[in-house]
Amino acid sequence: MKNYFRTVSVMAFLAFASCQQKTDLHTEHNAAIKKAVEDQYLKLISALNKLDFNALSDNFSKDDFNSALIGEKYLSSYIVWKDSVSNWLSKREHQQITLAEISVKPLTAELALLTSTTDWDIRFKYGEQRKMKMCMSVLWKKERCSWKIVH
Repeated sequence: MKNYFRTVSVMAFLAFASCQQKTDLHTEHNAAIKKAVEDQYLKLISALNKLDFNALSDNFSKDDFNSALIGEKYLSSYIVWKDSVSNWLSKREHQQITLAEISVKPLTAELALLTSTTDWDIRFKYGEQRKMKMCMSVLWKKERCSWKIVH
């Protein structure tokens, strides 16, 4: 009976220890995903602040882009997104986007959902100035070299 109790105790300890190790690795992996997506998002905001369409578009998947919702606009493909956003940016003289809140939730090892709140200050070439707050949810996918937006 002592051997049985000892065997069960050792097995329980090993099961608990292995579960704890997986949790720690899972937590570390999630933290790495969160940091990578947040860093990529900060690059996106920087590109927007510079009105740099090429740097902005580097954050979007060319192959797996599904669609985008921007305000009241539904952009059904990468080409539609590219044409719309380059047109919008061409009308701006300056803009400053400030990140107010950000949350990244890893969904899988290759997908993460980012939600954010940003404050926008836009000055258009024709003189109008507009300030607004935007809330967004963006789906990111891990591609070969970095995380890219797919929706």
